[in-house]
Amino acid sequence: MKKEDLVFVLPGKLLIRVEHKYQVGLTGAIIAPKLYIALGISGAAEHIVGIQRSEIIVSVNSKMNESIFGSSDYCIVSDVNEFIDAFMNK
Repeated sequence: MKKEDLVFVLPGKLLIRVEHKYQVGLTGAIIAPKLYIALGISGAAEHIVGIQRSEIIVSVNSKMNESIFGSSDYCIVSDVNEFIDAFMNK
């Protein structure tokens, strides 16, 4: 797997645009995966509504006070790009 394969789930500068059918949240899809990994997601209430049925939520964000951590089972405080690089190389 290449880093580019993950682009569709990354926010900010790496995310060009996500079609509505792939958006998660109050105005998008309500999902219930066994594992949801939030990369750089701040945790807007609308997004939390869409992921709250997930069995396990893992969040990676460089800001330790982001609200996504309040809804996560596992919280990783790290730069998202550095985390992905380390994850992809292990």
